[in-house]
Order: sequence, then C-alpha cells, then structure tokens
Amino acid sequence: MGLQRLTSFVHPNALVYHLFWFYSLLYPTLGRRIELVGRSRLRIHPSTSLVLRRSRIVVENGVLRLGLDFPFLEIRSLAGTGYDLRRDSCRIHLYDTVLRTIGNVWLFPSCQIVAINSEVVIRNGTMINGPTYLLARRSIKIGEQCLVARGVTIMDSDLHRIGSTSGKSPEMDIMEVVIGNHCWIGQNATILKGVKVGDGAIVAANSVVTDDVPEHALVAGVPARVIREGVIWEV
Repeated sequence: MGLQRLTSFVHPNALVYHLFWFYSLLYPTLGRRIELVGRSRLRIHPSTSLVLRRSRIVVENGVLRLGLDFPFLEIRSLAGTGYDLRRDSCRIHLYDTVLRTIGNVWLFPSCQIVAINSEVVIRNGTMINGPTYLLARRSIKIGEQCLVARGVTIMDSDLHRIGSTSGKSPEMDIMEVVIGNHCWIGQNATILKGVKVGDGAIVAANSVVTDDVPEHALVAGVPARVIREGVIWEV
C-alpha cells in the first residue's frame, strides 16, 4: 500500500492537513489497519511511503505526525530547513508488526521504520529526525521526550545470520532495544541489539553503542564508553 506521490500536484508547503480520512476513502482497508485510540489523530504528508502487510499502526491519546516538518516550521516555507519533501519522504514499512505511539510523536521527513514480526513503541513527546533508520525484528521501544538526531540507526538484530568455521550454523541474534525517557541520541549514532539506554542519557554523535547506557550518563566513542556521569540536558 503505497501513498507516495499521491498528491504531488499540490505544492508541498500547503500539505499540512489531517489526511487520514482522505486516504481512507482512497484505500478502504487503511481504516482497519490504523487504530485511533481516545482523542487521537494521524497527520501524514502525502509523500509518505506506507506499507502495512498484516500490520497495524495504533495511535493512543495523541497525534502521530508522519513526514511533516518541525512544528514551528510547518506553516513557513521549507526553504533552508534541510528537507526537500519531494525527495525526503518518510517510509514506514511494516510486516506482521504493530507500530504503537502513545501521546504526541513526530517522525520527520526521511525517517524510516522497517519492521518484521515486531513491536515498535514510541512514547509521548519524542521526535525522530531524518534520515534515521529503525530496523526491527522483534522489539524497539523508545520512551518519552526523546530526541533522535539525523543519521541515527537503531537495530535489534545483526540483520544477517552469522556462524563460524568451527561448525556453528549461521544464526541471527535478535535482542530487544529499549531507550528510556528524555534521552538524546546524537547525529549518526548507532544503537545495536540488546542495548538499554537509561533515562536522561546522552549518546554522542558518531558513537556505536553495544552495551547498556546508565541513567544520566554521557557516552561516546566506538564502541561507546561512559565519559561523564550525572548529566542533565534540555533543548
């Protein structure tokens, strides 16, 4: 089910609407695959590529914004923001998966979620910039009030099967990734399978996180190591 380019004849700057019902008319099955719980809404840019194979998007008590620009730029010209909405489409491709958002969540242009047999949960106040990649084979959970910068990759598996010449058959390791509340994931950071990031933590730009991150710690490097404890941050 592809929504990309459906309304490319409309100027991108004018495309800030509540388009869920419009798409429901074009795709009768869409309403059965997107569940709005409580006073919830879905705002989706027409350039968004949305594939739901035996999957659902559940929006609970808030607004999920797909492929729209920063809130304070929505009504302004997009010139100079770094996004070209004719090219930087948001891609949500789900297979046997539930994507659940709780509260208000922003997935900006070029954000990509590809999930198979998984649950992806994103909580209130979290903003995920683009281009960013969430690659799930089991479970990725992101807490409240998190900021995820451009170029970040979060993955809960190796994506390929790995064995050994000693006779171990190739297998794919899959382990849940959990990011706590009020975490800041810096530009081009990579968070690998099995990692738990504690509340209030900061992951520095270009880091590769392979181990758990304590609460209110700043980690950096390849692999990432704690370089400061007891940090707090705000926008």
